[in-house]
Amino acid sequence: MRRNRMEILKVCDMKKEVMLLTGAGQIGMAIARRMGYGMKIVVGDKRMENAQAVADTMNRAGFDVLPVEMDLSSRVSILGLIETAQQYGEIAMLVNAAGVQIRRKFFGDCTFSGSCRSINCNIKCHFLFSFEIN
Repeated sequence: MRRNRMEILKVCDMKKEVMLLTGAGQIGMAIARRMGYGMKIVVGDKRMENAQAVADTMNRAGFDVLPVEMDLSSRVSILGLIETAQQYGEIAMLVNAAGVQIRRKFFGDCTFSGSCRSINCNIKCHFLFSFEIN
């Protein structure tokens, strides 16, 4: 029986390049499917069931995906996700597909704390990922 490259890597338990994906949505999954073949893909999402669904779908398609629950608003959670990913090899690719939005009908209804959370999750956390992975 002939084995494909993914099966051989799994059997040999070799370290390989890692893709770190934040956000278990359709856009993140599409990017991972397009660019992540042959890599260990670690997908982090605030909702574990979303991360698990993406992992199940991609694993059935022949990818090597690990779901992890994480919170973009928590530095400890971000560092934990990076540490988990680094256990499988060097992080070669970071795909920041996660984000939050303020759920208000009108901008005037937004609160200061809500806008701070949005800025922290949509801007600051991505800088943290970039700095910590280097």
